[in-house]
Amino acid sequence: MPHIAAPSHIADGPQSVDDSTPGAKLPRIYDLDVVSEIYEMVDQDRYRGYVEEFTAGGPRHVYVDADIPGSQNEISRNWLVDKMTEISNGRLNIELVGDYMNIVGRLPGYLPGDHPVFVISAHYDTLPLCPGANDDGSGIAAVLELLSVMSQFEWPLDIYFIAFNGAEARYDVLTPPPGRLQGSVEVAQVFVDRGIEILAHFNVGPILREANHASEHERVFLSYYALGSSRYHVSQYWAELGQAISNWHGDDIVRTVPSSSFIEFYRADIRKFTARELNSVVLAFESGLADDSAYHTPADLWYRSDYSYHIGRDVTALIGGCMAYTMSRSYGEANRLVFKGVTYSGLTLRRFIPVTISTTLKMNARWFGSSATFLVYNPSGSIIASSIQTETNPWNYTQIFSIPVTQKGLYLIEVSDTGVDSLGLDSYIDYEVDTNGNGVSDQYEYWLDTALFNIDSDSDSISDAMEIIYGTDSTKADSDGDAIPDNWELDNGMDPTNPIDALLDFDNDTLTNLQEFSYGLNPNSADSDMDQLPDAWEIAVGLNPLVNDADEDPDGDNLTNLEEYQHGTDPLVSNKEKPPYMLWIGIPAASLILLGVAIFLVKRE
Repeated sequence: MPHIAAPSHIADGPQSVDDSTPGAKLPRIYDLDVVSEIYEMVDQDRYRGYVEEFTAGGPRHVYVDADIPGSQNEISRNWLVDKMTEISNGRLNIELVGDYMNIVGRLPGYLPGDHPVFVISAHYDTLPLCPGANDDGSGIAAVLELLSVMSQFEWPLDIYFIAFNGAEARYDVLTPPPGRLQGSVEVAQVFVDRGIEILAHFNVGPILREANHASEHERVFLSYYALGSSRYHVSQYWAELGQAISNWHGDDIVRTVPSSSFIEFYRADIRKFTARELNSVVLAFESGLADDSAYHTPADLWYRSDYSYHIGRDVTALIGGCMAYTMSRSYGEANRLVFKGVTYSGLTLRRFIPVTISTTLKMNARWFGSSATFLVYNPSGSIIASSIQTETNPWNYTQIFSIPVTQKGLYLIEVSDTGVDSLGLDSYIDYEVDTNGNGVSDQYEYWLDTALFNIDSDSDSISDAMEIIYGTDSTKADSDGDAIPDNWELDNGMDPTNPIDALLDFDNDTLTNLQEFSYGLNPNSADSDMDQLPDAWEIAVGLNPLVNDADEDPDGDNLTNLEEYQHGTDPLVSNKEKPPYMLWIGIPAASLILLGVAIFLVKRE
C-alpha cells in the first residue's frame, strides 16, 4: 500500500541496514509498502512441499482428547511445533492450548501495549482413513508458508498462527457441549478470557479444488460473516480487501460470499469465534466442493492432478497482503493505491477498492500508446463517474476524477483501451479507510496515542511516537551512544539502535560512518560534493569535500585540483616548487617500465 511521503526529514519509514551488516535487524514496517514483496516471497513449491511432508504420516483423526497421546495426531502436532519454530527463526511464541492441544503461536509486534491482532488458522486433524491433503493440509501449509514470510519483517501488531485440533471430535462427552470443532471452542474461549481483540481472522479450509466450470474470478471463495452495512468493517471488509489484494497483485481468482448463503461457513472453526462475538472472520474455501470427489475420503492425497497449488499459493499471498496493506500505513497519510498495467485495443484493466467510510476517490494518471476511457462503478454496479480521454498523456499526471462516495463496499475502476495501439497506464488513487469502523479515518488514528506524534522529549526532531516505532530512546538524541545522532543515522540509512554501524564504511571510501558524520559528509557516497574528487583524498590534501572545487587551482601551477588528483600531485604545492621526484608520481607505471628497458638496452650496446 504505497503512501504519500510523510512531511518529515525521514521520508521512507523505518528500515534496517543491510542484512550483511553486523547486528542488523529485520525491516520494521511503517509507511513502507511491502505487499508486492510479500506476494513474490510466497513460494508455490514450498507450499506444496509443506502439504506433502505434513500428510506423509497419514490420517490424524481424534474423537476424544484422551486418545491423543502416542497417536499420529500427536506426532503431527510435534512436527508442526518444530517446523513453526524453525521457519520463524525462533521468533514465534508457541503455546499448546486446551485438552485438544491446539497450537497457538504469536509473532510479537513491535508496538508496546495491548493492540488488536491478526490471526490465520487451520485445523490439523482429519477424519479416519483420510490423509487430509486438502482438508486441511492446504490450510496448514498456508499457515506455515505465511509464517515463514511474515517472520522476515517486524510488524507493529501481533500475528497469531493457529493450528486447531479436534475439528472432528464428535463424541467427546467430557467437554460439553458434545460435537465438532472442540479445539476451536477452546482457543476462542482463551481469546475471550484474555481480552484479545482480533482485527481480522483468516481461517483456511480446503482450497485446492476449483469448480469445473467456474469463471477465472471464482476459483476460491472468501466467505464473510454477514452483519449488514453498518458493520461492514467487521468481516465483509476483510473478505473484499482479500479480493482486492488478489486483483491488485495476484491472479484475481476470488469471489466473496456472505455467510448466509454459504453453509460451509457454519461448519468451519471460525463459527466458534462468532459464537463468542469474535466476528472479524473470513473463511477461505474451495469453489469446487461439489466437484471434489476426494473430500473426506482416503483419496485426499497431495499428488492429485485436480488439486491446484497455484490457488493455495495465491490464497496464502493475499492473506499476507491484507495484513501488510493494513500494517504498512502511517499516521497522517491517506491510503494510496498504485494502479499500473498494459492492455490492448478493446480490452480493459480493472481494480477494486473496498470503501469503509465516506471519502473521496482521487485518481491521477498518465497513459501512453492509445486513447483511454475511465469508468467507476459503485458496489451496486452503477457507473458513478466516467472520463473519455481521446489523446495520450505520457508525461504529466492528470487528475481523472475526484469523486465523493458514501456507500460502503467494493468499488470497481475500469480503464479501457479505446484506440488501436496498446495502452500503458501509470496511475494512483488516494482515499481514506476506517479499519475499526469508529467513523474516524485511519489517517487520524494509529495504534499509539496520537498525542505522541506531537511530542519530542529529547528534542532530536523525532517525535516520541516515531521513537517507539523506530525502537529508539525518546530520552536520548543518540540512542545507541555511538556519537552519531539518531536523526542523522535515520536520514542516512543507518540503524540508530546499533552502535556497530558507526565503525562501518558504507561507501568504501576508507572513511568510517562516524568520520563521515564528523566531516558532514554523505556516508553513502565516496564523493559527497560530486566533483570527481574522492572525499578521502580531499581531506588528506586539505581541500573541502563539501565544495565543488575540481576546477580551482589554489597553488597557481596551472593544474586544476582534478588534474592534480589525476596526476597524483599535491594541489596546495606548486609544481614549480616541488622536488623532481614529485613529478614522477604522475608518470604511469607502464611508462617507467619502458624507460627502464630502454636504458638497459642502451647500456648493453
